[in-house]
Amino acid sequence: MSKAIERRKSDLVDKIVGLVEKKFKKDAAQRAARFVRHYYRWAPAEDLLGETPENLLGAALSLWRFAARRPAGTAMVRVVNPRIAEQGWKSSHTILEIVTDDMPFLVDSVAAALNQLNLTVDLVIHPVLHLTRDKTGRLRDVFDPDDAPETAVAESFMHVEIATQTDPAKLEAVQAEIEAVLADVRAAVEER
Repeated sequence: MSKAIERRKSDLVDKIVGLVEKKFKKDAAQRAARFVRHYYRWAPAEDLLGETPENLLGAALSLWRFAARRPAGTAMVRVVNPRIAEQGWKSSHTILEIVTDDMPFLVDSVAAALNQLNLTVDLVIHPVLHLTRDKTGRLRDVFDPDDAPETAVAESFMHVEIATQTDPAKLEAVQAEIEAVLADVRAAVEER
């Protein structure tokens, strides 16, 4: 990737963080800003540069809010067609959001399941975040991997864009299939 494109991506992420700082109070803004920076760190610049900072913020905050409370050892899956009036952001795709413990084979397993459902994956954003949660599963903080305390755990956050699906039964089928696949991955990892 060229330095110019990387610089444009960095500037875009800075704009998103600027929006975060206006939207949240100080402590919450710092946590959300760290999340946004980690969330978009490895995302392909070419896929981000065509979007507005407001829309990219909406996508990141959607997953941030979805992950706000996750019981230990569970995978959370949501399939949504985001619209400004309902979610505060929009996409021309159906969005699959996943928050789970970090495990091997997650991306490959999810992609294979979607392929089995004859769905094309157009984009995957998959940061592994180091974070802490309280005893109830409430997200407390996000850390840089090099500065994470020993109590931090690695969790996979996935934003997957697929061709738009409008049939509620299809949306439910996608969610059920992904939940089953993630349960299979967990079982395989735990058997090791």
